[in-house]
Amino acid sequence: MCRSVVCNLCAKRTWTGCGNHIPLAMSSYSKSEWCNCLPRYNDQKESSFPPGYGYARKPETPLEDRPESKYKKTWRGCGQHIPAAMSQSPKDSWCTCVPADGSARGEYPPMAGSGKKA
Repeated sequence: MCRSVVCNLCAKRTWTGCGNHIPLAMSSYSKSEWCNCLPRYNDQKESSFPPGYGYARKPETPLEDRPESKYKKTWRGCGQHIPAAMSQSPKDSWCTCVPADGSARGEYPPMAGSGKKA
């Protein structure tokens, strides 16, 4: 389920979640309150909604390429389906980040956008 959050770059409203409920997540806010950042990666689709949390860049920042060899698999969402989501990828392709709050890493990587490089 998607929900509205504050963009970490422009401090306006954007969304996080599965991507299937973006209109509902953003419906409580006028377009003037929406994040005006641009998509971070060159393979993101055009949308009438702002880029999701963690997938934005300021307008003056160049687009990034996203080669598969550079990016590791992790998860995003409610946290109740992590084993099912992660079982689709071999462990050597998983993200190796640790939780940003300094807590010990569990069996699975931290949620996308919430870790720091190990």
